[in-house]
Amino acid sequence: MKTTRQHWAAWLVPAAVLLSNPIYAADTTSPFDSLLGLFKPSPQSKATLSGSRANANYIGANIGSANTEGFCTQLENCETSSNAWKLYAGVPLQNGLLLDGAYVNFGEQQGKATNGSTTKAQRSGYTAAGVVTLPMSDSLHLYGKGGMLWWTSEESHSNSHQAVDGKSTFYGIGADYRLNGNLGVRAEWEHYSDVGSEQLSDRNINLLSVGVSMSSL
Repeated sequence: MKTTRQHWAAWLVPAAVLLSNPIYAADTTSPFDSLLGLFKPSPQSKATLSGSRANANYIGANIGSANTEGFCTQLENCETSSNAWKLYAGVPLQNGLLLDGAYVNFGEQQGKATNGSTTKAQRSGYTAAGVVTLPMSDSLHLYGKGGMLWWTSEESHSNSHQAVDGKSTFYGIGADYRLNGNLGVRAEWEHYSDVGSEQLSDRNINLLSVGVSMSSL
C-alpha cells in the first residue's frame, strides 16, 4: 500500500510524545511499567484545569453511523448509511491542546444502478489531528478537531473491482463527560472530505459516533 509509512506515522508520533511525557518519566523502569502508569492519577496532571482531562492521555473506542447521502443519487435499492467504528488515542501537547490519532472503519455502502450493475464501497483509514478543548466543568469538556485522513477504499463498479488510497482533510466537534475515576463517555460528529475514487457519486462522509474513553486522570 502506498501510504503504509504515513499510516504508521499517524500512530508513532502520538506514541513517541506519550512515552516521552515528563509526567511519567520519573517513576517508570520499563516500557511495560510506563504503559501501566499512563492511566494512574498524577498530581501534576490533576493540577491543570481543575482535573477536567483537558490535559490527559486517553484511549477510547466509538461506534456509530457513516452517512454519504449523495452516494445513492444515481442508484436504486441503495443504503445511504453504514455502521462504523473507530479506535483512538491522544496525548497533551500543552494546556487545552492535544494530539489525536485514530483508526476509522466507515463500513460498506452499496446500491444498484438502473441497468442492474452494483456499486459497492468499503472505506477505512488512519487519522492524525489537533484537538482544542474547552472545559465546561470538572467532568465535562467540549472540543473541536481538525487534521488529515489517510484512507483506503475497496470499490466495485459494475464488473470491475479496485482498491485505491489517498489522503484528505477532516474536522469535527464533540463532548467528553467523565462518569467516575478514569472512565468517560464521548460523543462526536466528524466530516471527512473526498474519501474514495472519483467514480463515487459522493465522496464526503459524515460520521456520528458515541463511545467510551479512559484517561490518565
